[in-house]
Amino acid sequence: SICLCPDPCTVPCGTQQFLRRRTMLRCAAPTVGESMRLHGETPEVRRHAERSLETGMDTSVSQEWPVDEALSGADRYVVAMSCLYLVPKTLVVFPLLVVLLLPLLLVARCRLGLLGASSFEVDRCTRSHCIYVTVAFVISLPALVVIIVSYLFDMGAYYFFSLVYCAATWRWEQYRQSSCVLRPYKGGPTIVLMGDFFVCILGATWRQGLFRAAFMFASMFCVIPWLKYFVNTNPFVYPLEERFMQQISTSMQDISLDDLVLGLDDIIVSTKAGPEVATAVNSWDFAPHYPRPPPGGGMPWASRARAFGANAARPST
Repeated sequence: SICLCPDPCTVPCGTQQFLRRRTMLRCAAPTVGESMRLHGETPEVRRHAERSLETGMDTSVSQEWPVDEALSGADRYVVAMSCLYLVPKTLVVFPLLVVLLLPLLLVARCRLGLLGASSFEVDRCTRSHCIYVTVAFVISLPALVVIIVSYLFDMGAYYFFSLVYCAATWRWEQYRQSSCVLRPYKGGPTIVLMGDFFVCILGATWRQGLFRAAFMFASMFCVIPWLKYFVNTNPFVYPLEERFMQQISTSMQDISLDDLVLGLDDIIVSTKAGPEVATAVNSWDFAPHYPRPPPGGGMPWASRARAFGANAARPST
């Protein structure tokens, strides 16, 4: 098997060197501890994955998930409360965030201008990058304040509406069971790494353009927390269960592994891909950007951005 050590995952010399090292580094599989560190897994996630494999689950297809008509009342409550809270909040916060994020993305575009015509990854050790991160952080402070206040309002409304529903329907035992479903996915790697985020927005801005990127990130901070916590994974309202989804749509037997890695690096990993790649990706309904982690092996993961929806106009994290 291929050795999953930090070196081939974080080499700063580009895809070709990565492919050569991947071919050379044939060795024993990593230990459990090394694998957990590389993937950002918690012990609970690891144990949960092992228990799921022991059940003999068919991971080649998505799990069937019938519609539960008994939850229609909960759905109506969630939609009504979302309209009551999220719509007016979005009308106020969203345009404000777009305006506050535009200067940050302008700085990102200037940083992109200093990179080569096609840059695979950003050298985080240069003086120009340190200046970029410092300037970006200062410029982003007003937006950061609005984002924090918006999130605090989201959490306040989340607990208020959720506890009211749970108390009115007396679903405390269901809440306990749903919380157990969520427990394996808590306590993962932190995403509050501003320098890492500033690297991520470079590739996202290059792919989506300045104004669409501003729309994306404003939507992400304004809308996504509510949709994620109140609508999709609310243990106070819904009897949560786990569903396995298979995201691989084709066998990919018609392409070699090396060509696959090269293609994914151009489309997904490269910070500043060629103009034809950026144009094509910007027209897709799903446009991810997963930059390489910082070199050195200290943190083997990185912040990433995924644009999805009609022509990739909506964001995710």
